[in-house]
Amino acid sequence: ADGVYGVLFNMQAVVSDADAGEREGALAFLDFWLNSIFLHTQSSRSKQGLCAPILLIGTHKDKVGEVEQHQQISQLLVERFGKSMALTAWRSVEKYEDAPGGSPLCFFPVDNTIGQSDAAVRAALRVVEDVAKKSDTIQQQVPLAWLGFFDEIKQDKRLCVSVDDVKAVARKCGLPISKRLGLDKEVRGMLSFFNKLGKLMYHEDSSLSEVVVLRPVELLIPAFTKIIREHKGPLHQMAETEALEKDFPYEWRQLVDQGMLDTQLLDVLWREYGEHSKVLLQLMHRFGLSVP
Repeated sequence: ADGVYGVLFNMQAVVSDADAGEREGALAFLDFWLNSIFLHTQSSRSKQGLCAPILLIGTHKDKVGEVEQHQQISQLLVERFGKSMALTAWRSVEKYEDAPGGSPLCFFPVDNTIGQSDAAVRAALRVVEDVAKKSDTIQQQVPLAWLGFFDEIKQDKRLCVSVDDVKAVARKCGLPISKRLGLDKEVRGMLSFFNKLGKLMYHEDSSLSEVVVLRPVELLIPAFTKIIREHKGPLHQMAETEALEKDFPYEWRQLVDQGMLDTQLLDVLWREYGEHSKVLLQLMHRFGLSVP
């Protein structure tokens, strides 16, 4: 719940001359994610009827670049979601206040091809920074030893470590500060704090509570995209494709054609991750990317 959520959509799908079916599909996609974010993040803010802050990001501004088009899209989104079941989530959508044209937009139209040279990208980053500064987690006071621990653990080049490894580093940094809590409880509380900040990944689920991911992007994105991707066509072939087609032809076709993953394939797809494979699979379940 302690985060800022970005929901991306392709502006080409919702402009006035877009195919009606494509537009409806794009709006349904946004509706799903607005409600999903509210469902998972509103608990700590329920008294205010709010959820975590949300930025709607419209991509392909290089193709949909007119100010009038952006205003029309903004009006469409307001009419669709400001009066729907996503009302509560909609109240948490951040606005692009200084948008060109003089009228605020409910989304940030960005041109991915030029990155931070785009004023809307810079505006979105400023909003994220401003929202983060107001976060209870950011303002929370913590022992100086926790910060010393974080500086120390980030020197570890491993992608993933055990909680026992973390405790050893924490002990060197002077933990536990609280003798009442003891080392184990304080370390887990500290890890939860850094997890909320997005500095590392730690979950209290029984299947994941003994593991800390120090570099989530480096570990998760390459591993997950070996499975969740377009597998068909020569442009999407992986180094492992030939081996999978030869050794697991039926299981491979199930993944490619039906999105059904036989865990035998992971011995090939995730060979480089070794002992981390079990953690990766549990994280896929945790994030709803797979169903056991």
